[in-house]
Amino acid sequence: MAFKPLIIFSFIVLLSSGLAKVARAEELSHDSASPTELTIPQPVSGTNDLYNYIVDILTKALDVTASKFGPVTLLAVDEAAMQTSQLRDLEQQQLDITWSVTTAQREQRHQAIFIPITNGLFGQRVLLIREDETRFDAPGSEASLKRLRYVQGHDWPDAHIYRANGYQVVESTYRGAFTMLSEGFVDAFPRGILEIHQELAARDNARFKIERHVLFQYPSAMFFFVPKNKRMLAVRLEEGLTNLYQTGELQRHLAKQPFYQSALETMQNRMVYHLANPLLSKRATQALNKYQFSDEQPNVDGQ
Repeated sequence: MAFKPLIIFSFIVLLSSGLAKVARAEELSHDSASPTELTIPQPVSGTNDLYNYIVDILTKALDVTASKFGPVTLLAVDEAAMQTSQLRDLEQQQLDITWSVTTAQREQRHQAIFIPITNGLFGQRVLLIREDETRFDAPGSEASLKRLRYVQGHDWPDAHIYRANGYQVVESTYRGAFTMLSEGFVDAFPRGILEIHQELAARDNARFKIERHVLFQYPSAMFFFVPKNKRMLAVRLEEGLTNLYQTGELQRHLAKQPFYQSALETMQNRMVYHLANPLLSKRATQALNKYQFSDEQPNVDGQ
């Protein structure tokens, strides 16, 4: 009788182990199946050029791996959503692939493909200001910039980055941020140099302009993300992107984009204010150092 609890406990352990192995086998079997369709996000208004570039890169990465994994069609979901909603949809299996500026937390919740797809330029930020704004007519000190109020999206890592570096940040929705700037509730709206020109063109240019002196700079990477349980898809994307990088196709395709060329021009002759990024993981930092797109550096002044 003294051995019965041990026998029962051993049986439970073996049963649990067996069930775990069956579940694991089913998960791997499902993950190993080559899908013929993959869902991706819709573009958010004002980001079409960047969206089209990213989908081009994604398509190329899937095409160069088609002989090994099979052909696949990309299908955009019906409605556009902001970053946090896209990542939530990814977690709930409503998206197969999305892309986002990375953080350590996002890498814990989702599977990142650690190859930067925009050359780290989402960490290069200039200011959108009101057309009649005069306080930025001459370069300012770091202390004077920290006395101003900046608006950022409420689900953006950038809001945390600016606060961690001593800047005053007000959070809003993406569309609401433009209203807050226009109405004078904030002084400036820091925007990525890859997106600011198209955003400005999509709105009333008479109300806004790009500030001419400031360049906020911090390490940041945009990665593709897939659900944690889609490991074979992650392997495929990594193989495809590695191929594109090693052949130079990734670099060439980005370099020929008009928004990329405009971004490099916008970076010229600015005062750089370096910010730390406490949200960046060690692995993301290593990826930024490993995948260098170009040795060419813009003509900027250090701060």
